Amino acid sequence: MKGEILLIESEKMMNNWLRHRNITEQLVDIPMKDEDLTFKPWEGAMTLGELFLHIVYWNDTFVSLVKNKEFIPPNIPVCTNVDELRSIVKKVTRITKEKYRLITDLDISSSLQMGNFAGAGSTFLTIMYDHEIHHKGQLFVYLRLLGKEKLPFFRDYK
Repeated sequence: MKGEILLIESEKMMNNWLRHRNITEQLVDIPMKDEDLTFKPWEGAMTLGELFLHIVYWNDTFVSLVKNKEFIPPNIPVCTNVDELRSIVKKVTRITKEKYRLITDLDISSSLQMGNFAGAGSTFLTIMYDHEIHHKGQLFVYLRLLGKEKLPFFRDYK
């Protein structure tokens, strides 16, 4: 159609992921106390702070793998206060978006290896997308258990 913008597949994938990351960023902005970051619902679970950092750093790792064709596990920092957590989540999101914008359709069709798993770049980006959704669901549960009532919902996706 005249005037219609045609997005390449990698841009479509990025836009789909960003709808979820936007909610993750809204969740990190929920009013929290520093001690909330150490909450975990069971022994052996990640803390709330670790879960936020796990999401953003591992998703950046997947994007880097697809773009650079090299798997380098993330070096996830320890975060001790809410302001630091918010800053890191937003910074890593910005970096990941910049990297994702550089991914081409050739990148998503290339064959990649991560440990014993091999697949096309698009497979790894789909895993990343699913990873965000899975852990974002956990964030909702953690925040509800901490008594947070006003949380973003699907209708809030941009």
